[in-house]
Amino acid sequence: MENRQKLNDSHNLLLNLFVRECNSWYFFDIVPKYDEYLAFYMQSYSDSTFIRFDLKQEHKTLYLPIHYKSLSGMHIFSNEIGIRNDKFGKVSTLDQREALLLLAQEYFPELTLIDIDAISHNLTGIYNNLVQTQVFNLIPEFRSILAIPTEENTKDHCINNFAHEYSTKEQLHAMLQLVSVYAQNSKTDNSNAATKWLKHYTNCLLDLTIKAYIEEGKIIVPNLLNTRLETDENGQPKKLYSSNQEIICSKSELPEQFNFEKIEHFLQTQLLTHHLFPIARALSLLGLNTEEDLLESVSKSIIAFWQQYPNHENFIMNHTIYVDSFLPSVFSRQNSDYFYGRIHRHNHLINTQYYSDHLIHPQKGSLVHKRYFENSTMEIGIRAFDITTDLEVLYEWVNKDYAKKFWEMDGPIEELEEAYIKHLGVDYSHPYIGTLNGEPIFTLELYWAIKDEVGKYYPFHPGDYGFHMLIAPANKKIKNFSYYALTMCMEYFFSHAQVHRMIGEASVEHAGTHNLITKVGCEFNKALRLPYKTSNLTFLSREMYKEAVQDVLDNSCTEIYLKV
Repeated sequence: MENRQKLNDSHNLLLNLFVRECNSWYFFDIVPKYDEYLAFYMQSYSDSTFIRFDLKQEHKTLYLPIHYKSLSGMHIFSNEIGIRNDKFGKVSTLDQREALLLLAQEYFPELTLIDIDAISHNLTGIYNNLVQTQVFNLIPEFRSILAIPTEENTKDHCINNFAHEYSTKEQLHAMLQLVSVYAQNSKTDNSNAATKWLKHYTNCLLDLTIKAYIEEGKIIVPNLLNTRLETDENGQPKKLYSSNQEIICSKSELPEQFNFEKIEHFLQTQLLTHHLFPIARALSLLGLNTEEDLLESVSKSIIAFWQQYPNHENFIMNHTIYVDSFLPSVFSRQNSDYFYGRIHRHNHLINTQYYSDHLIHPQKGSLVHKRYFENSTMEIGIRAFDITTDLEVLYEWVNKDYAKKFWEMDGPIEELEEAYIKHLGVDYSHPYIGTLNGEPIFTLELYWAIKDEVGKYYPFHPGDYGFHMLIAPANKKIKNFSYYALTMCMEYFFSHAQVHRMIGEASVEHAGTHNLITKVGCEFNKALRLPYKTSNLTFLSREMYKEAVQDVLDNSCTEIYLKV
C-alpha cells in the first residue's frame, strides 16, 4: 500500500511538472453542447475542472481531470485520463502511467514505460534534492556552511515535515493537528485559526530569511524541506530554524561584481513556490480556508514586514517568480527546443492589489452596467458572456460574409464553442456582450495584461487591463454608437479600484479602431510588434478618460426616472 501511494505521488508530481514547464495546455470547466463525445466523458466524472493537453507530435489530445485545483500549481489529478485521436472524435481513457509516457514522448521520443517506471520509483526524492540544491546552479563556486545542529534547532518540540509541495490530504495529519491545537487554545474557528496561524508562520519565515538577508547579509535557503518550526504554549508559530541540512552563505563571500538580483529572485522562489504556497495549499486542501484568502493574508504580512525597510525594494512582491525547469534533470536529458532554464510564473500575492475577480469572473445574467444616450432613446449596456445563450448569436455574426475577413472566426460552431470554452477557462480574461436597447450588438474581451501574451512585449504596470471590441455587422449605421458603447464600457472598468489604466493594441491596419479609441482619451505610445500582428499601443488613465468624455457623460445618464 505504501509503495502504491509513493507511485501515485510520483505520477501526480510528474504530471504537475509537465503542466508547470510546458505550454500546450489550458484549463476548462464547461461541458460542451456541440461536442457530444467530450460532453459524455466529462459528465462521467465528479470532477468539474480539466486540463486539456495538446500532443502536437502525435496529433492527440489528453484530458486530465483535476480532483483539486491549486494556485500553487500542484494539483491533484484523478487517475482515469481521457485521450482523443481525432479533433471531435470519441474519448477513451488511460491511466496516469500511460498518459505520462505520451507526455514524455512529446519532448523525449526515445523514452519507454520502463523509463517512466524507473523515474517514478524515486521521483519525490529526485525532486526534493533538485529543490534543495538549486543554489548550486545559482552560485557554482558556492562556499557552503552547513547549519550546525544546536540545542535550539533540534528541540523535541520543533516540528518539520508537516507538509510538502505535493502533499495529499491524507498526508497532512500533522498540519491539521497544528492548526486544531491553535484554534482550540485561541478559542476561534478553524478557518480564522488557519489564516492567523499562517500569518504568524509567515512572519517567522521572514525573520529567519529576509531579515537575515537585509540586516546581516546572510543567504539562507528558505524552502519548506529545510526548516523546523517551534510553537508557543498555545500552538502559535514562534520561531523557525534552519535544519542541519540548511546551506548558509554570506553576501560578503561573493565577488563584488556578483549580480545580487539573482539572489533575490532565488530567495523569492524558495520562499513562495517552495514554502508559503505549499503551506497555503495544505491548509486549503484540509478545507480550512481558500487559497485565495490565505495568500491574501500572506501578502498583507509581507507588505507590513517590508515597511521596516523603506530603502529596500520588496522583491518578494515582484509580479514574476522565476522557477527552475526540472524535467530535463528528471529525465537526465537536455532539450533546449522545449525547455528553458527557468519558467516565468505569476506571483499570486499581487492579486489583492491589482486583480479584479469581479471583472474577470462576472456573474452571468443581468447587465453589470448601462448608460442612456440621445435623450434616453439608446440604452447601451454590458453583461457577462454566457456560452449557453450567446454562442449561437456570435456564430451568426462571425459567419456573415462581410465579417469573415475582419473577425477571422468563421467556421463550424463546434470550433467556435471550443475556442470560447478555452477562453472562459483562463483566469485573466473574460468576454462580455454589449447590448443596444436589450439586444446583443457587440462583444468585448477584457484581459489583465500582466498575464496576457501582450504583457511580454511592453513594460506593463500590474494594474493594466486591455480590451478587444468587435461590433456586430449592422443592418443600418447608428451615429456615434461605437463611441457611446466604448465610453460606457470604460466607465464600468474604471469603477474598479484595481484598474490602473486601460491599454489598447489595435492592429496598425485597422485605422478606424485606432481612431475610435483615441476619442475616449487613449494616447498612442508606440508601435508594438507582436508575433501575430503589429499594433498601435495606447494607454488610457482615469484622468485622460474623464477629460475626453466629460461632455458625453454630462449629456447622458445611468438611470431614468419616470413620473407617476
